[in-house]
Amino acid sequence: MMPPVMVPLLISAGALVVGANALVVSNYLDVVEPEEGTVAADAATPAETAVAESPGSAAAQRIIGRILTKESKPRAPAEPGITDVLQFDCGDEGARSAMVGYQRPVTMAGKPMVAGVELWPTGYGTAAISDYRERAEACAADTGQVWVDSLTVAGHPAVYVGISTGGSTINTLRWSVGDVTLSLTGGDVPRDAGAIRAWTRRIEKLLKPVCTDLKPSEGDARRSPWLYPDDYQGLIEKTKVKVERPAIENPLPAKRKNLLELQTVDRPEAPQGVPIWPEKLPPKQTLPQKPERPERPAAKKKVAYQVPDPVGPGCGWGFTGTPAPSRSQEDTDADRGRLVAEATDELNAALAAWAPLENQWRMDIVSYYEAASTYRVYAAEVSDVAQAWEKTREEWARYYELVAARNNAIAYRAEWKIKYKQAIATWEANKCPRGTVAPPTPTPVPGQPAQPAPTLNCLLSVPTILTTTEPGIPPVPTRPADPRPKSAR
Repeated sequence: MMPPVMVPLLISAGALVVGANALVVSNYLDVVEPEEGTVAADAATPAETAVAESPGSAAAQRIIGRILTKESKPRAPAEPGITDVLQFDCGDEGARSAMVGYQRPVTMAGKPMVAGVELWPTGYGTAAISDYRERAEACAADTGQVWVDSLTVAGHPAVYVGISTGGSTINTLRWSVGDVTLSLTGGDVPRDAGAIRAWTRRIEKLLKPVCTDLKPSEGDARRSPWLYPDDYQGLIEKTKVKVERPAIENPLPAKRKNLLELQTVDRPEAPQGVPIWPEKLPPKQTLPQKPERPERPAAKKKVAYQVPDPVGPGCGWGFTGTPAPSRSQEDTDADRGRLVAEATDELNAALAAWAPLENQWRMDIVSYYEAASTYRVYAAEVSDVAQAWEKTREEWARYYELVAARNNAIAYRAEWKIKYKQAIATWEANKCPRGTVAPPTPTPVPGQPAQPAPTLNCLLSVPTILTTTEPGIPPVPTRPADPRPKSAR
């Protein structure tokens, strides 16, 4: 288990590129001569010697030797090695290794960690970050003890990986500048800090005079035949091929949007048992089928072909001591001519097949517009009949509701009268005069005998129905008017 405060130097042999490159950047080694405390990579073969003595290896040594910024200081000399906390335990075990690497214990912003610098094959710097992220994500899926975040450092692609094991946590921030990757590994590595950005800017200043591209794309790795021969594409350029469209005989009619989205008309059912007008729907018509316009093929396209790549992607072939791929201008011109001719024939053939179909469509769409116009008139007629029938249906529905309400009122009043008579009979059976529904103290009427005051028992037992008004009956509803003209009745 690695302690959280310091990661031991992980020595890993770098994968070698094929062959040696005689290209030397003039006076560059003198400029980037490593400071005291840095070491050069061991050399065992001519190819390894070429890598170790390349401008890129010298630059990596200078980077690790000049790690000092205002907020950082070294804790030990730099040594060859690669700071890879994953150690290729997850994901693609055949992932590319750095050509050379150096690491150095440092203190940055008061925190102990290990700084790493690695030189990758030409154009592979950004892809190396992507591969590292994929391996970290594989570890995260397998163990659940790894977490991964993608981010940028001073505008360069980066990945932050945390590993938890045995109660300790190790974090690694890894990012690329050209064909060089940088890393900081330890127990408390910031995702972004002024010291990290300052170190990155110093590296940009160091590499900019000799690197063609400090931010290569992942796809730039495919420009090298020495990495993955099966995926090799080389440097690709594109040219535009354009042909003339064939003349179309038939003119294009003006678009009539109101006829393009017609739908089948629903024919309604007529109301039953009541007079209606119109008496029937117009004769049924079939919705015309809109002809589909043939897709117009392109009259231009771009063709891609490989061109000579003497400089190389990223920091270039000379930076990593890698031979440039062989590609002559004659082969490039031949491929370009062949591809342009093939594209021209393909475009012309597609347009030649399309032209008669387009002519036919232009005739068909005119016929469709005529049929669609007729159908649109038919749809409007059906809509008018449907609205008239719906109005008649609603009028009669309302009339039947009023008739039913009046019949219910008649039945209710008849029932009320029966209950009223029963209440009177019960009242009189109790020997309560009908006058007991009057006030307790009756007013004397001149010329008539005084009415006896009702007893308290009668007053307390007055039936409710005797105090209510006889329910009324709504008037007879008027039948809906006959919509038919007199001549059709």
